[in-house]
Amino acid sequence: METEKTDDISRCAACGDFPVNHTLMYFSKTIDAWGDDRMQFLEHWPLLDRLSNFVRSNVILFVPYLIRFLHAIYGRKTYTDPTHVDMQRAYVIWEEAARRGIPMEQLTLFGRPIDSYRAYLNDGWIYFESLPIPSRMLARSEPYIDDKFLFKQFLKRNQIPCADFALATNIADAHRSLEQLHMPVVVKPRIGSNSRHTTPFINTRAQFDEAFESAQELCRYVLIEEHLLGHLCRATVVDGKLVGFLESRQPSIVGDGIRSVRQLIEEKNAHKAERVSDVVFSEENEAHIQRQGYVLDSVPENGALIQVARLPGRLMGGETREMPDDIHPKLRAAVERAAQLLRAPLVGFDLIIEDPETDPDTQRWGIIEANTVPFIEIHNDPLYGQPSNVAAAVWDLWKK
Repeated sequence: METEKTDDISRCAACGDFPVNHTLMYFSKTIDAWGDDRMQFLEHWPLLDRLSNFVRSNVILFVPYLIRFLHAIYGRKTYTDPTHVDMQRAYVIWEEAARRGIPMEQLTLFGRPIDSYRAYLNDGWIYFESLPIPSRMLARSEPYIDDKFLFKQFLKRNQIPCADFALATNIADAHRSLEQLHMPVVVKPRIGSNSRHTTPFINTRAQFDEAFESAQELCRYVLIEEHLLGHLCRATVVDGKLVGFLESRQPSIVGDGIRSVRQLIEEKNAHKAERVSDVVFSEENEAHIQRQGYVLDSVPENGALIQVARLPGRLMGGETREMPDDIHPKLRAAVERAAQLLRAPLVGFDLIIEDPETDPDTQRWGIIEANTVPFIEIHNDPLYGQPSNVAAAVWDLWKK
């Protein structure tokens, strides 16, 4: 996929619906990855490692006080209803707070609403960013959860299924790593979110080189991993217990040997469920189709299954199902064990598996990444299944 090199963040197809300034993101994420590697080195020096963990823990504990200070000096004004909330995850937190009779307010900075809030709880105001996680719990969690490379190393050490992977900072090393992996592969920035500059279904060296260049626009360190086949699922774990599991199916078509890819997509859009969005003919979706060996005017052979959008889910033309009570007990145990080992009070695992209800030991599956500030609202509005109220479990953390 070609990505226009520009600081005009609204024109980048590889960023999708979540554009960012490439230059700022590159330096920020590269420095983060470099710093994570230095922190790992400190593990060989116990005294320095303990000192580093002490400093990190106290920085986390200090964040609510910093938010409170900045609001008092540069903000002062608050919003007492969620009218100005842009992030849906904060909106569902606010809804649950209202149900519990917890007063909640959105903070401002220089007169503008920001993704920081306060809630009156336990006879005082608590201040937080994005989600109300007790700082004492955050301070105990492992520091590398959001680093995709270090997180995969953690999974390997603890024998938790994940895709085979490699890391590279230049194309020569990337080519050597590619020889150790099986096609297709996925290429992505080592640190990042919202699938920005992530290219799946890579089957050729030319596709790989293009994807590597795209990923390196956002971070010098590029992760290469096996492309697992199956459905993308989000397992959200709070306080070591699975509270939400959303299966997101990729929008797909099946060839009939008669109609073109374009005609099959149009047919799919004409007969989709009411709450499912159309599959759009975007640059990123067309590139995703091409990596599977087709173009819009191709006539796929009878029975050929083709994914027609880079991202899964209802808003991309696919389907979603909330099913925490239906997944196999071994799968539940694996994601809960991962969260407990990470000591994470809240974590959203992205994993790929063909059938979450079947014994995972009989399938090729794996956790692909973790998020410490996950989009918990995705569990509230599935196409199928009963919604899971993850916000309730988050507020329950304050009872501990």
